[in-house]
Amino acid sequence: MKKIYSILAKSVIAITLSLFTLSVFAQSGGSGTSDNPYLIKTTDDLKAISGYGAQVGVYFKLANDIDMSGLNWQGICTTRAGAFMGVFDGDGHTISGLTYSYLAAASGYVTYPSLFGVIGSGATIKNLILEEPLINVGTGDGACYAGTLVGYIYAVGTEDVTISNILVKDAWVLSEAAGDNFAGGIVGYAIIYTGGKSKINITKCTATGNINGAFLYAGGIAGQLAAGNNAGGSITVSDCSVNADIATTRESGANFLGGIVGRPYQSAADYDPVTITRCLTQGTVDGASSADARVGGISGRLYDRGGTVNPITISSCVAANTELINAGTAARIYPSHTSGGYIVIADNLGYSEMIVKGATVSSTSATGGSGLDKTEAELKQKATYEAIGWNFTDVWAIDEGNDYPILRGVAGGDDITGIQAVAAAQTLKAVAAGGLLKISGYALGQTVTVYNAQGIPVYSRKAAGETVSVKLPAHGVYIVSAGNQKAKVVF
Repeated sequence: MKKIYSILAKSVIAITLSLFTLSVFAQSGGSGTSDNPYLIKTTDDLKAISGYGAQVGVYFKLANDIDMSGLNWQGICTTRAGAFMGVFDGDGHTISGLTYSYLAAASGYVTYPSLFGVIGSGATIKNLILEEPLINVGTGDGACYAGTLVGYIYAVGTEDVTISNILVKDAWVLSEAAGDNFAGGIVGYAIIYTGGKSKINITKCTATGNINGAFLYAGGIAGQLAAGNNAGGSITVSDCSVNADIATTRESGANFLGGIVGRPYQSAADYDPVTITRCLTQGTVDGASSADARVGGISGRLYDRGGTVNPITISSCVAANTELINAGTAARIYPSHTSGGYIVIADNLGYSEMIVKGATVSSTSATGGSGLDKTEAELKQKATYEAIGWNFTDVWAIDEGNDYPILRGVAGGDDITGIQAVAAAQTLKAVAAGGLLKISGYALGQTVTVYNAQGIPVYSRKAAGETVSVKLPAHGVYIVSAGNQKAKVVF
């Protein structure tokens, strides 16, 4: 708690107050097309994106890292009517120091505190790192949808919504507010609204840090996923990883907390399906002392209204949390679902030494609320995950015997080879010059591999000389790997 209070103090004292003002786009480059996107280089460029709210097919690309320290951020596109519906490509760059503090907010309470307040049908956000974001809802006065990347996904159209290849590092999402509050390590709340046909896909995302406060719904990826229509849409969270401590301070009432999603929800029978698949959770989930709380390593509660066509599904997920704390109901995968609801639970695994309400549990079923027992050693072997359909060619990587899987590409912290640490005496060097990537400092005979920001190899060959020159296919962020060394370069 001391750490939380020190962060709160920092957010009050150190933040320079600033009013959110729109201007003509700052024109750091580009024309807004897919081939020539608007280039984002400054916080003013980020703010100006709001001027393109409710417009489908406008493209933006982050051209460099941005440090937002000292700015009390009010969000991009902060209304449902003006939701972001374009394409934002982080291109592997980092936005650090993102801070929203209610206590210091010049404009008072913000309903959707996040980098992007509201995004809608047609929106894509990809290839981005958020480093040490702080979202402090404070004491607020009403419903709040708090995320680090997106506060609220509002899908009312036909175009799909995609969030992919995102890394959120060392986040803090805090609240003392009363009311229906939603919090997620990536997204606060997502809904397919009446009339909407969008497919919402949140995939290849990693979130680490802390969610702590008076939240009714909280999850490492999203607070709540709500299917409010039955017109052919869907909501899917796939291939995501969370290592976070998630806790509510609400001492009464029904709190829903999950390592991935607080609560998947369908408004009526056979409304659009909601799926959570191939996700990994670590850390703790704490439902406080409420006897009505629901806590799960993957989800806090499945709220399905029945039917026979569109289920809520949890499949091929792995709960490796250290502890689930709760006075109410808790289970390694999910603790409860609506009576008579249509759910599909399959191929889920649970860490056998996880403490659930003060004790370990044992399960021989991969289709129940606890998942099939797996030891720590088994959960550090690739075969365990391949048996339930995980992809270690393009999506996941693992340092077998030493750690749990990580995502390739930006979402794995550029640690796309599965190597968890780099020796202090690293000699590998990679320099972009004259249209070429020049690589040196490896051992002769070693295989030198170059990955793009999505973790896909663009070059791989045994080195015959002391220097390798690689012609890169496009500008962007690349990772070079040789032996147990790696280097990052922006071209």
